[in-house]
Amino acid sequence: MIRTKTREGAKVSSREANFLEYKQHTGISDNPVVGNTNDLGTVGTEQSSLGIWYPTVQAAIEDLNSLLIGNIGDVVINSTGISPQGVQQIGSVKFEGTVEFTDNGETPVTSAIVEILGFPVKFEAGETSDQIAVKFVEAVTPYVDTNKVFAQIEQMSADPSTVQFRHVDYRIHSYSNTKKYGIQMNFEIASPARNGSGTWIKLGQESKTFENATDSVTLHYYKRTS
Repeated sequence: MIRTKTREGAKVSSREANFLEYKQHTGISDNPVVGNTNDLGTVGTEQSSLGIWYPTVQAAIEDLNSLLIGNIGDVVINSTGISPQGVQQIGSVKFEGTVEFTDNGETPVTSAIVEILGFPVKFEAGETSDQIAVKFVEAVTPYVDTNKVFAQIEQMSADPSTVQFRHVDYRIHSYSNTKKYGIQMNFEIASPARNGSGTWIKLGQESKTFENATDSVTLHYYKRTS
């Protein structure tokens, strides 16, 4: 069965990206980056086999992957001397204060679940910032072990109230400072991310003066190994 917007209406038959429509440019030839003819998200056999004949998010992501990710053995030349390899963002959170709950005259509240960057951490009355830092690390560690969200997390020995984490991806992430039950959480970017992919080695460099130029430029050569 061929699925169409008219047939399916507003129904979302699956949360899979193969079923989610991607809005292309006004005309399919306005952005002919795929096969020099089509815009991102154009139907492929993975979609047509499912009866999907409209542009999808899955197809768009796969198109981007094929366009942006190079091959092992590729050589890149630049004038900056910076490797094409990506760099993961490193962030930190500093906890300050002591957990306390407002007495509302009813049954005293002694604990609550607080989400820190989406990870649930149980706050208990009287806990210090150092103890909350330990709990945050414990909540995130299982995800680090399976390469999800973070690649590394640790409580800083020089300041036990601070936790530093390294993202698993090469995206730029933002954080929002917040305060919950007496605990102030202040986030910082310790080291910014840099776009890139793969593993690269530097082959060497050379100084070159181009025709009609008066100054030379240093060119750096990098080869992708994985």
